[in-house]
Amino acid sequence: MFGAALPPIFRESAERYRNSHGTYASPDAVPFADALPRVTDRAFARLAEIAEITGAPQPLRVGVLGGGCSGFQYEIVLGEAGPEDLVFEKDGQRVLVDPVSLPFLQNAVIDFTEELIGARFVIENRMRRAPAAAAPHSRSDA
Repeated sequence: MFGAALPPIFRESAERYRNSHGTYASPDAVPFADALPRVTDRAFARLAEIAEITGAPQPLRVGVLGGGCSGFQYEIVLGEAGPEDLVFEKDGQRVLVDPVSLPFLQNAVIDFTEELIGARFVIENRMRRAPAAAAPHSRSDA
């Protein structure tokens, strides 16, 4: 799922997590490893379709943006990997999550859906239950 060597920001984040929550299995453990987001086969399949149409793989970048009075918002765009991104990969298709967004995507499901109103990538995050101004929406479209 991700490389053996963690980027520095993950190690720093893991250390902060350890200091506030006790210990974790190893010094290189990924913070929130027990609650990492999950990417569905449908999302990977759609990325494969996009790669076929464009002639090159297009990684899907998922992040969380600070919002005004409406709280946080999900950002779902096609883009290249950064040096500190967590990479989910299947069959040559990649989904990227930046380390700042990772805590807000705990237990989230990154999916692709087709409905009468259109087709889109979605994030379902039912584990995040807090006031709207303090937590991401439970579902977002791109």
